[in-house]
Amino acid sequence: MTFAVTVERDTLSSLLAAAGSAIDPKSSVHTLHHALFRASGGYLRVAGTDLYVGAERGGAAKVHAEGEALLEYDALSKLVRQLPKADIKIEVGDARATVTHDGGSFDVGALDASDFPARPQPHEECTWHRVTAKDLALAISLVEHMAATDATRPALHGVRLELSKHGICAMGANSAGLASATVRTDITEWQGTEDPKPISKARSLTFPLPSVPALLELLGAAETADLVVTHPDYAFARTTTGDESAVMQVRLAQQNFPNLGKLIQSTDSVTIVDREDFSKSLRRVGIFSEFGIALSCDGTQLLLSGKSDRRKGGEAIATNGASKFAKVGLNRKILARCLQKMPSKRVSIGHLGSLQPLRIDAKLDAAEAERLEYMAMIMPLRSADV
Repeated sequence: MTFAVTVERDTLSSLLAAAGSAIDPKSSVHTLHHALFRASGGYLRVAGTDLYVGAERGGAAKVHAEGEALLEYDALSKLVRQLPKADIKIEVGDARATVTHDGGSFDVGALDASDFPARPQPHEECTWHRVTAKDLALAISLVEHMAATDATRPALHGVRLELSKHGICAMGANSAGLASATVRTDITEWQGTEDPKPISKARSLTFPLPSVPALLELLGAAETADLVVTHPDYAFARTTTGDESAVMQVRLAQQNFPNLGKLIQSTDSVTIVDREDFSKSLRRVGIFSEFGIALSCDGTQLLLSGKSDRRKGGEAIATNGASKFAKVGLNRKILARCLQKMPSKRVSIGHLGSLQPLRIDAKLDAAEAERLEYMAMIMPLRSADV
């Protein structure tokens, strides 16, 4: 349990951030409060896990003595954030790690690397899929807010991804509605030492919601991301950014994600409004509502209203093309989050009928629409306060 390494502060901070995205500080297992450090061959790798998600990132470092050990994550990460930008030396021995920096010296706890949980590894025969990292991050970030969190809907506890020749399709859903994003991008696949070729058949997987922050951290500024499912319940993702490489293991959601695509409906009855105007009006009217907000359209304006026991308020927004529809009540917070995620300046509001979901689409220009589609469907409320 000894090693010695010198690494740049920014590099170490990046490695700790990646590993920390998979560490649960509230875990009852003391070992899981530590990050695994491996120093060898001019490279330092730092890994963390909560037994469901594992994340590891490596970067260039000056290795004085090769070895590995578990270092106390919380104290070390807080220390590194406070240190000025310069080289940091870490020396491990006698169950302690000494961190030195510009004359300062700090000791943190260390454990033997053998205490770190064993993690599954991809096998040689598995099929890898390569996607553009920023496209994958975009698809996930647009729908994660809709993923269910309540214990009664375990099948919806995650972000559903489908990789196909059409690109990346991501979906999140809960009892209040669903969100779907499609990013058209090239995806390649290969096995072993084969040359990458266009994806031949669609591949679906569901990332549990707790793993999404770690996945987005992994994608970060990476150019490409490689994904593979090698076990019935595990997926792996890896990226390379400059001198840094990263890998992540995720225990996939075991519940079958329902086929919600068949619930998505289209309509010609649409109202087009400016997204920023809509969002600002929603915030103002929301002050007067405890939970829900009411929307309606008279053919020329979109009308918003809200009320609670002792107050009420409402206002109208100009539209650019509108179809009439009667008042429909919606969850105010869900609507606000959907508007916040919309990647367009204008949105299209589609009314599917009485007691039917309200559909909201990003109104993109022709060039953007060739690459990206995003929509959300929000269930109506039956509440007295709207």
